[in-house]
Amino acid sequence: MIEYLCSGKYPGAEIGPEPTTDIFAHIQYNKDPVQIDGQTLAHDKNYPLKGLEMFGDPFLNKLRSTNFDSELLQYVSILDTPGILAGKKQTDARGYDFAAVISFLAERVDKIFLMFDANKVDLSDEYRDVIKSLDGHSEKVRIVLNKADMMKPRELIHVRGALMWALGKIFTTPEVPKVYIGSFWKYVSLENQMSKTMKEDTDALVKEICELVHTCRGRRINDVVRRAKSVRIHCYLMDTIRRSQLLFFNMPTAVTRKKLARHFAIVERRYRVVHSDMPSEEAFQAKALKTEGSMWKKIDSFDMKLLNSFLNDDITAIIAVANREKQEEVNFTIKERTEKPPDDETDWKTAQSRITGR
Repeated sequence: MIEYLCSGKYPGAEIGPEPTTDIFAHIQYNKDPVQIDGQTLAHDKNYPLKGLEMFGDPFLNKLRSTNFDSELLQYVSILDTPGILAGKKQTDARGYDFAAVISFLAERVDKIFLMFDANKVDLSDEYRDVIKSLDGHSEKVRIVLNKADMMKPRELIHVRGALMWALGKIFTTPEVPKVYIGSFWKYVSLENQMSKTMKEDTDALVKEICELVHTCRGRRINDVVRRAKSVRIHCYLMDTIRRSQLLFFNMPTAVTRKKLARHFAIVERRYRVVHSDMPSEEAFQAKALKTEGSMWKKIDSFDMKLLNSFLNDDITAIIAVANREKQEEVNFTIKERTEKPPDDETDWKTAQSRITGR
């Protein structure tokens, strides 16, 4: 798909039917092809994805910044993640928490595409963990069902239905994210009853990517607001828990699940916080147990006043400035597909016979 959108392979790209690389490749625009290792990126003050060093050297050794000349990359950058592994032995061998890395990146990107092959839609345990790590970012997620031209229309409908059913049990949202059906390779797809649908979905996907140039400002403001509200809620929780303790603050006994449920209910009622905005009790407890009671302070009224002022007043001014900025015009088109070369005629006929049933 990246090769199709960028009209060429980026340096270091490996494309195959199974996971062929374990590299996180951050693809950016540059007229001259350049590759920069993750260890160097972690100490680059101008690199947009700060904080990746927290995942350690095993992850940084798998991170690359790849720059090359592509029309699309003049407007957006793309982060190509490794393929999903199936076995626990293989996932443990990564040396870093893959789902945690994805969760970290999900907070900092504008759009997330989950890729599935039409002829292989099984969800491994690692893929399920990755999807669960995207909780809270469902508005960014889109599903792409690739290689759809290799299936009969009837089979494709069954595959899409099975995929939607499987994803519906993982996503916590009322509806599964938008599913695009397409075939992202440089050759003309075989004609069948789904050809028009695939073309419409491909055009819609390209349009949505191009619109990121205009919608990214609003989305980033939304992310800032969401993080500021999250900070305020955590302050309320920590203050409530701290005030419930006497002279001695024993963390294991202060944050039991029973007590946390009571504290969460108090914060929701006292500060009129919607339950869906509250953090996960399990995650809050796990992180709290890694801290010392002496680190927890009561709310500083002056700091809280500044935070409320930021949310109530400053955000409005930021939105006004963003709306006045001149929007960049996106001039990007996908190159026309070509006919498949004669030397691949055998594979071409095999695919055609699968679709037509001949």
